[in-house]
Amino acid sequence: MTLRKYFLLFFILFASTACYSSSGLEELESILERKKHCTEQQTNSETTRNKCSYFSNLAYSAIHNISLATTTIKRNVEYFFPFVSTVHSYLTRHFGSINFALSTTFSIFTNKYKNQFSALENKYNIDFQPNRDPILIHNMIVKFHPRDPHLLDHKESDFMKCITPAEQAAAYGGELISIDTCKISNAGVYNPCILQHKGKLYTTLRVQRDASASLTPCIYESYIFLAEMTKDFEIASYYPLIQDKTKLHEDARLIIFKENFYASYVTVTPHMLGLYSACIEIGQFIPGKQIATPIRPNIDDNTEKNSLQKNWLLFEKDGKLLIINTIDPMIVHDATDDLKNPKKVVEKPKVIKDWHYGPIRSSTAPILIREHNKYLSFFHSDLKTADGIREYFLGALLFDNEFNITHYSKKPLFISTPHTERFLSANTILPFGCIRQGDNLLLSVGINDKMAAIMKIPVSRIIETLNYL
Repeated sequence: MTLRKYFLLFFILFASTACYSSSGLEELESILERKKHCTEQQTNSETTRNKCSYFSNLAYSAIHNISLATTTIKRNVEYFFPFVSTVHSYLTRHFGSINFALSTTFSIFTNKYKNQFSALENKYNIDFQPNRDPILIHNMIVKFHPRDPHLLDHKESDFMKCITPAEQAAAYGGELISIDTCKISNAGVYNPCILQHKGKLYTTLRVQRDASASLTPCIYESYIFLAEMTKDFEIASYYPLIQDKTKLHEDARLIIFKENFYASYVTVTPHMLGLYSACIEIGQFIPGKQIATPIRPNIDDNTEKNSLQKNWLLFEKDGKLLIINTIDPMIVHDATDDLKNPKKVVEKPKVIKDWHYGPIRSSTAPILIREHNKYLSFFHSDLKTADGIREYFLGALLFDNEFNITHYSKKPLFISTPHTERFLSANTILPFGCIRQGDNLLLSVGINDKMAAIMKIPVSRIIETLNYL
């Protein structure tokens, strides 16, 4: 075997390992994200944190260092050598048990999250029913893995059989309107939030760095822009909303409270040796001006160095500024008087037991549906395909004035598809904002981490799909 062949073999093995490690650690990161859904751990989280040892913190740092490095390597390798993704798919499909072993080993030797892992998996497995029956969603029969609650019994290519997001919107008597973002960037512009105030339409957009302007085109960077739109959803003006350029910012949501604009968003902070944290920051601003001094609310581990928080909702109700940090279980904090240290005012147990499409995560700030005297909010979840690609599912729910969930989607309203090119290892359909115009909802969605769009759907068609709890 020539030296060139040895080098090629070494490169393939190295790239494959990077791809595999990234896949396994992405799943581990997803488990960490879901820890906030475990209400039993929230009551004694402070005690658990106090017991953390030096070696636990070291192990946690190491796992994030490896995750960041392998993810960057994987994306760059796949950019220049697309065939590597085939190796990644093979390893994910045939060596999934190694992923499980790594996650289990990490949970055993890392005391910091040992209890959270155990409680989370037990809580999620309670809702998991083996041998779940296939379910028809739009025109596609979705099949579940018979043993693993996190997996689908599909490859990514199977979802090409499903109707497109535009056709899914049309199935409810609506339409999908793409937002032309070329004037902002030729790279990915996605995950919009929509807000209407005094006759003007605003949107926030997550913007990736233009790959053509970089020597490392696959290294991840993300910023938030605020744009004003015309009534036809065309971008009229835009600018970067966050003043701080030393961190990465993702997935903003907007709200008006007492005539003031607020944005909540995810801030990713790089630390030494590649360690990073994801937290929620909230900033008040005036359109045309940047957020200079955001606040990081002290909820769960949001103020800690190793925090991992996403999908909070800002919500005005009865003249109060509320934060919903999980929607099922429903946990609400009052931030009216103190945004830095909000007070927990609502804590409800998990009530949706038969949503089989992954842990429920909050999506859109609730809006009041006056004819039903209830609040409507959309949520999302995801499961992985056999070849390691996450597919997203979108549902909705209603809750009453006392924050009791009364109606919900038993099966997804929308599912993601690979008809649009994706940026990461996920086909997404993620809503970040919802407003009402007459008899229609305007739902702002990001698709496959590549494009931004507005779904215009009759309110009645969404409400009639919801089941009584």
